Amino acid sequence: MYSYTDLGTYGEDSDTDPGFYKAWSRERELDFQEKLCGSVPNGGEVVGDSEYSDLDNAIYNLSKMHVSYLNIDFDKRVFDKWENSLIEDEGIYKGIDGKKYITDHLGYRFVVSENQMNYDRRANRIDIQFSIRNVGFAPIYTDTKIKVRYVSENEEKIVELKSNLKELSGGLKNEIQKYETSIQLNELSRNDYDVYVYIEDDKGNEIICANTFYTPKKGIFLAKIVKKDELF
Repeated sequence: MYSYTDLGTYGEDSDTDPGFYKAWSRERELDFQEKLCGSVPNGGEVVGDSEYSDLDNAIYNLSKMHVSYLNIDFDKRVFDKWENSLIEDEGIYKGIDGKKYITDHLGYRFVVSENQMNYDRRANRIDIQFSIRNVGFAPIYTDTKIKVRYVSENEEKIVELKSNLKELSGGLKNEIQKYETSIQLNELSRNDYDVYVYIEDDKGNEIICANTFYTPKKGIFLAKIVKKDELF
């Protein structure tokens, strides 16, 4: 909350343990939310124009609280302040307005990176590695499936990987999960193949990642296998 008149939601003494029957300090409450909301939904409204809702503070607090949603109608004064503030950190969001940044990072936001493909000539095998980060404020709350898809003009082969993306809680943590898979070339026909990683939830719904090289219904492009007869 943004003022001491807010019905005593926060206490002021951070040096003692108030237990569960007295108001906690703001710092203690945020620490509690960071732990609890790493696995359960959290959201609501931004209340009042104050230093706590300045862009840098807001991003930090929303990250620590693992916020997934905000009421779009309140407080519009804060939304306007975010929209008129620009991201200054280096990266793809430099120069973008803060409201856009916060909107993009509510909830989970998966990014696939560090992808590599190597050919093991002795084993006649393709080895693929990649990583997944959650750069959003919050985790995903459903089970997920990660599939590596080998797609040619006339066929597709799918390999499902063991995963648990719910463990990537997002927020202030910079957690990463690494994956690897292999396929024997004699399992593929003599065609060129595009290799994608595709993520879906436990109901089969496609999960869109933040990568720019994302193709709907296919996934994130990882690599291309170009046919050479001597490889097969």
